[in-house]
Amino acid sequence: MRHRGVLTVLVLCTCLAPARAEIIDGYTSARNDRFVASTFPGGTPPTPNPTFFMSAADFSGVGWLPVASGNGTFQVTMISPQDFIGAWHTVPNLSGNPTVAFRAKDGSYVTRGIGSFTQIGTSDVLVGHLTAPVPQGATGVSYYPVAVGNESDFIGKTAFMFGQNARVGRNLIGFFDTVNVNLNGSGITRVAGSDYDPNGNADGLGYAQPSPPTDEFVVTVGDSGSPSFLFLNNQLSLVGPHSVQYEFGPGVPGGTGDAFLSFYSSQIGSSLSPGYSLSTFAVVPEPSSLALVAPVAVWFWRRRRSVA
Repeated sequence: MRHRGVLTVLVLCTCLAPARAEIIDGYTSARNDRFVASTFPGGTPPTPNPTFFMSAADFSGVGWLPVASGNGTFQVTMISPQDFIGAWHTVPNLSGNPTVAFRAKDGSYVTRGIGSFTQIGTSDVLVGHLTAPVPQGATGVSYYPVAVGNESDFIGKTAFMFGQNARVGRNLIGFFDTVNVNLNGSGITRVAGSDYDPNGNADGLGYAQPSPPTDEFVVTVGDSGSPSFLFLNNQLSLVGPHSVQYEFGPGVPGGTGDAFLSFYSSQIGSSLSPGYSLSTFAVVPEPSSLALVAPVAVWFWRRRRSVA
């Protein structure tokens, strides 16, 4: 059993990002990498990994700010042909003329400049505005609806979670929280949380999914802004960008907090580029899964409160 300790909030800052960021239980490059590792992010475009476990899903709308190969990226997620979601505390300096890169559905390499950013209130939610739309259609770049619904409807749902190296794991949404990110102008933010306990399996993920591997995911420094998705009824919908990491103690990752876009959906919709509106995907409760995971949320809350 994992030791009990104080959970703190660790902001995933833009500096000192290690080459190995996200932690994925049972990680292998063959299974968890979206792209062949040696081609991302330096490839133009990077090469898809043929054995990626989520290869059937269309992630063409997950873009990245290109950096030197091997140093990781900051990833963003399209919510319209011209607007993307990221984490405000990672906002790049526009004076550097940042660009976002995509691998389109036809395999082409698409880049666009960033014209401006909008912060949603004082939260960690960033809406970025490209200088021109990305191409659409069967050969273009996808954008995604925001998953919306009551917080209770999300409990027990599996989130597919990106790290900065275009690696993907998964975890169960188990709780909601309000945190003060307190970096680069980001303040109070509502987050959807998942805990990391691959050995204890307190959230049941090791039993609910194939084991080994569980693919259980937790963020570390550098993963801010990368997305978490739901994949329901063959539809990808965006839960939010990674904002914070919970800790069981110094240097012991305990969970992930994603800025909960459903909470901010009306403000996000009002901030989109002219001519665009926000698409949403309604999340509905599943009584059987709620019955299974409801005790998990209680367990996590008690753990967080267990030490003053």
